[in-house]
Order: sequence, then structure tokens, then C-alpha cells
Amino acid sequence: MEPVQVEAYSQETNAWVIRTPGRQYPALVIQGDSFSILFTTAQSILERARACKCKDNELLEEAEELRDLLWNQLRHYEETLQATGFQLPYNRTAAPRRVPVRARLTRALTYLTHLARWAHD
Repeated sequence: MEPVQVEAYSQETNAWVIRTPGRQYPALVIQGDSFSILFTTAQSILERARACKCKDNELLEEAEELRDLLWNQLRHYEETLQATGFQLPYNRTAAPRRVPVRARLTRALTYLTHLARWAHD
């Protein structure tokens, strides 16, 4: 751990706005347990979109991208806490659940077919 001086623009509970050294713009600090809830919500949205056999491939791709972006940040947070001896402030109940490769390839092929039709018209 390295002490670092930051500029605090807001210290509202669960919504600190700070600027760290070397950054032009301030950042929003989100507590790990709150961030975990955001990830779990994104995972739920993605699963519901998959379950309803959504024909909007862009929606599915964007939901998966959102979930993956949140997961990468949450995983970094969890690894940092574990490496520094902290307990997680929540129970890990969700992790990314992948679509089987065959389903992903089918979805990609459908998307490419639609794209080819659109380009042809």
C-alpha cells in the first residue's frame, strides 16, 4: 500500500468524486459492494436477454460487453483485496457465465448473414 494524496471534490457517502495525481479529470469512487451489485445486475440482464431468445444481436453483444467490463474491474478489486489481506465486503454469488461456443458461433453467423443482406440491398 502506498499513501497517495488526492483531491476530493465530493465526499458524499458511496459517491466520492476525487482526482488522483497525474489525471486531468476526477473519478467516481464506487464502494466494492455497490460495484458488485452493478455487476450482478448486468449479469442478470444478459441472462434474461439470452433466455428470451432476443433477435437483437447488438443488444446481446452490448449486454455481454457491459458485463465483461464490469467483471474485469470487479475481479481486479477482489484480487487486490485478497492480496492485501482484506475480506470481501459481500458474498461472491455471481460470476460471468459464458454462452457455449456453438451458440456464440451461431449468433455470429446470424449477425454476419444480416449484415451481408443489408450490404447487398
